[in-house]
Amino acid sequence: MKIPDEINEAIKITYQVLKRVHPDININDDSTLWGYCYEASSILSNALYKLSGISGTIVHGEIAHNPRCKSQYWDYEHTWVEYKGWTIDITCGQFRHIIPNIPSVYIKHGKHKWFLLDKSNFYLKHRYDWVYNIEYNLMGKISDKLRGGK
Repeated sequence: MKIPDEINEAIKITYQVLKRVHPDININDDSTLWGYCYEASSILSNALYKLSGISGTIVHGEIAHNPRCKSQYWDYEHTWVEYKGWTIDITCGQFRHIIPNIPSVYIKHGKHKWFLLDKSNFYLKHRYDWVYNIEYNLMGKISDKLRGGK
């Protein structure tokens, strides 16, 4: 499926604004984007609105629970944009030190591959349930063992 033109244009605008506001950001160095996901998502959502009359929805989530990354990182928070069924994440590369094969920019029609929405994160809904906490921690240990981690 072809990425809509307004998404590509909005991404260019977002990077221009970020570089103007934060001269220390280098869009070719993902590590310089650490902590800017909400701001970048807000700018992107506004740019989409100016280009199409429809703003993107800013969504919040955490790293998906799977053996591809250590369980200690599963609660790392992140923000990205959903727009007309598309997931647009222009700062996901900041997590490359945790998930080595994550792209710098993620654009896909459908759900995010690397992150769970808060509403889809079973752990967040049950974090105060002691039985579930035991299961979650056990799942993390098993996941880490499968991954070869400690």
